[in-house]
Amino acid sequence: MGGEQRAEVMANHSGVILRLPAWTSNGLRRGVLVSNYPDVLRRNVHGVADSFWIIERRGWCGPSRSRGAHVTLVDDIPAQRRWDRVSSMGRIARDLAPWLMTHAAPVRLPISNADFIDTDAFAPDGRPKTHDVIMVARWDSFKRHDLILDAFGILGARRSGVRGVLVGHVDRKSILARLRSRAYHSRIIARIRDEQLPIDLPFSEGIETTATDRTKATMAALINGARMGVILSKTEGVNRFKMECMACDVPVIICADACWTLRKHVTAKTGMVVPRRADALADAILAMRDGMAFTPRAHVLATSGCVNSMRMLQQSIDELDMAAGHPPATISAYDGRNNTLIWSGFADQVREAVAHAIALRQRSI
Repeated sequence: MGGEQRAEVMANHSGVILRLPAWTSNGLRRGVLVSNYPDVLRRNVHGVADSFWIIERRGWCGPSRSRGAHVTLVDDIPAQRRWDRVSSMGRIARDLAPWLMTHAAPVRLPISNADFIDTDAFAPDGRPKTHDVIMVARWDSFKRHDLILDAFGILGARRSGVRGVLVGHVDRKSILARLRSRAYHSRIIARIRDEQLPIDLPFSEGIETTATDRTKATMAALINGARMGVILSKTEGVNRFKMECMACDVPVIICADACWTLRKHVTAKTGMVVPRRADALADAILAMRDGMAFTPRAHVLATSGCVNSMRMLQQSIDELDMAAGHPPATISAYDGRNNTLIWSGFADQVREAVAHAIALRQRSI
């Protein structure tokens, strides 16, 4: 890993502690933490795996390549199993067994950050529908804003009266990324203005959002004010906006070439999958607006959401605790939203907790 890539990984290293280590009559009971880069965490915090059960959250599509976690949240279990087989054969062929960071493959759970959606905070609130379409996406070309603008151009020519709202933020990974994001945003704004498209952009024209703007209450209000959500990326991470829409009983539209993490949970009852064409997107928007029936919230409550996902996660931790000789102990509820994670100084926070765990061991001797 190059210096620039390593710096980016560390800048985006985040997590949260769900349970601190504690001393019991059976010895030290591990704490529980969530990390998006467990291998990086283990290299930077000596002894963390002896003090914590490590849960890996996947921040992007594709299989997990980490062996540093005890539990991994994975959207596509079959793809993960294929990768596990391939990587196992590769390690055997290259005699890289010492590379393994755990003695056994981690527990794979078929859930992701987006599956921990808070269905109490994101729920229908009965407010009037002021917009037909809402799209929440970072100002970046892979989010495909041009496609929705093209669709609105078609809808305008049809005099459909459809109205939309775009909410976004700049890419803050680096100065160059920030400049590119702002330039992209300026171009999209210019198109909306020049073509007189009926699209609103709250929050200082959508260039930035404050911490308050990103709260659950604010986002739930925006989503509940729309009839449908639209996500147009091909490749995507665990898209929370999709699940926030569904929990608010707002159906979603995605494109047929979307990756697994976007297609997950999108069914005939929760939304529509359309060809990546502006006319197909325009037709789908009209169909949803004019009476197609969907029940996305019922699907989320039955198959996903914080209650179901936490039950699954708690059970996996209980099994690890019992295998280590400890009775089950509750972990804190995990939300998974970016603003509930620790982004700066997470490794330092874990390092302090590990030092405390080591002190507990020493006092018991």
